[in-house]
Amino acid sequence: RCTWFPQKARIHAGLRSFAGPTTEPSLFEQSTHADELSTIWPLLGRRIAFHRRLVDLTDSIKTALLLSQSIYWTRRGRDIAQTGGWFLKTTEQWEMETGLSAKEQATAREVLRKLAILSEQRVGIPARLHFRLCVDQLGALLSDRIGRASASLDWADGAAVAELLGPSLAYHRTLAGIGGGVHAGLLLSRAL
Repeated sequence: RCTWFPQKARIHAGLRSFAGPTTEPSLFEQSTHADELSTIWPLLGRRIAFHRRLVDLTDSIKTALLLSQSIYWTRRGRDIAQTGGWFLKTTEQWEMETGLSAKEQATAREVLRKLAILSEQRVGIPARLHFRLCVDQLGALLSDRIGRASASLDWADGAAVAELLGPSLAYHRTLAGIGGGVHAGLLLSRAL
């Protein structure tokens, strides 16, 4: 009979037989941890509000990340109202902001086009790719997903948008570079 199994069962039961008695961290330990985070936080750079509900909608973490950033640019981008919702992003800019490679971006954009959420057009000489979110379609799909009446959504109404998108996670692109990809970056971002 194995002698380690009962010990392992006690650990999984939450008894922590090997760790000894559990105690709350001291104020010193709490302040040290806060100091460490305050040192790291500025080094992480800009972050993206990643919305988990978009993963359910797109069936892809990477597509949800690109969509989260597209929502940001649609709501906060310069001259969005004057351009009819169109914004310019190069492959390099998308990669810098999200950590997605050119191939991952192309795959994500294809999924969004199939869902009729993203429109693309080439403009100018030389032609550069511009994007526009189909916010009515996105609102309708998300409303259906959460069982909300699918009325026209005012994307300037922060409370309504927050309800529709659900909770967000601050995704740090720098952590994707350290961890070797978007999935690791999200996991590390969540750990913080």
